[in-house]
Amino acid sequence: MTAPVKAPGDAFPLMQAGSTTVGQNNADDWAKIFFQGLIFNPGAGGFVRKGVLHRGWVVGTEPQELKVLEIANGPNVQINPGLFVVQRGDVSGTDRGVRFGGTLGTTPTQLNLPAAPGANSRYDAIFACVKDKNIAQDAADPVTSNGVYYDYRSGTVGAVLNINGTPGTAGAPPVTPDGYLLLAVIPRATNDNTIDQAGILDFRRGATITGTPRMMFPYDIANIGTDTGRYLGEERYRPAAGIFPAMLDRWDGTTWRGTFSSIALAQPAQTASGNLPANTAVSVASGLVTIPWPGVPYKIRGYAALLWGAAAGGARELVGEINLDSNVSYTPPSGGGNTPPASALGWTSSNLPNGGQTELIVTAPLSPAITDGLQHVLSFWIFAPPANSVIATVLLGYSYRFALEIVPA
Repeated sequence: MTAPVKAPGDAFPLMQAGSTTVGQNNADDWAKIFFQGLIFNPGAGGFVRKGVLHRGWVVGTEPQELKVLEIANGPNVQINPGLFVVQRGDVSGTDRGVRFGGTLGTTPTQLNLPAAPGANSRYDAIFACVKDKNIAQDAADPVTSNGVYYDYRSGTVGAVLNINGTPGTAGAPPVTPDGYLLLAVIPRATNDNTIDQAGILDFRRGATITGTPRMMFPYDIANIGTDTGRYLGEERYRPAAGIFPAMLDRWDGTTWRGTFSSIALAQPAQTASGNLPANTAVSVASGLVTIPWPGVPYKIRGYAALLWGAAAGGARELVGEINLDSNVSYTPPSGGGNTPPASALGWTSSNLPNGGQTELIVTAPLSPAITDGLQHVLSFWIFAPPANSVIATVLLGYSYRFALEIVPA
């Protein structure tokens, strides 16, 4: 098999003495008491959040520490410099303490991978790890010297894939060995020894240092629904993405809570204009307003407004609603009166006594807390009641506003 490559870095602690010498500090003492207890909070579970330690973030780009890169579409890969933390025993359950390692500088480390399979395709998983010869390695690990290593597991070593499998299927990625940090997974097609960047699936996660906000890597953000805190008051930082600015969240013991004051949602273009016959409803805004899950519970508030008119000759009425999700169409008031429907975040009725023009304003006070982790959609609807025998005229653009925001719950 192809051997793991020794990285040009170092790890701490690495000592020959085991944990049996009374009155003498040893590697396990440093790993458990100093690193594990003081720096990397293990929380109630006893195991730290292993991951990559952030050193520098260029605004607008993803973090580059320990990122696995292609080498000119060839058969091998290279790993960027970076620091990481792992814990021996996180798989076996026998805690041997935290190991902290990595490489500095700017030069990536090349890792040679075995040739592509000739029959069944497979996954190659890329790892960072700390080898400590005081701790037995797994059976597939031929290394007996101390230090930082970048290693791999694939269908030809370690986890066995595609037993009696069909050519062209990749099976499942190899299981992460004890004390290893998964960096990337690469699907390897049969007889294809080219690896491009798009085919390297990034699995890097950020590590937690007590008292410091944890930098969330792209994989953390993509899996934010399963991201839980390790200790009360832990903080995590997310760079700006999509409709959300950079956000700092704080763990309250059961739930992440946002620390932002409010986030304004972009106003969509107005599309509804012209005549609105009696007993007719229409959505005023094109594209509606989509709210991805922000990672923390939140509430919605805001208002919508537009200018409308009608021909002279008696009282006229126009009704407006701000709706959420399944209620993406107008819902009449209950009992045929002017009682707002329960499904509407905001509802109002606007009257026009004798022709001319007036403004319809719908206010959405703070909604109930949204905690389900799902994407939601807001819409703004107007309705001309059946009693409105004269056609209402919605004016395009005039006084049109759709100002909504979310606040932490």
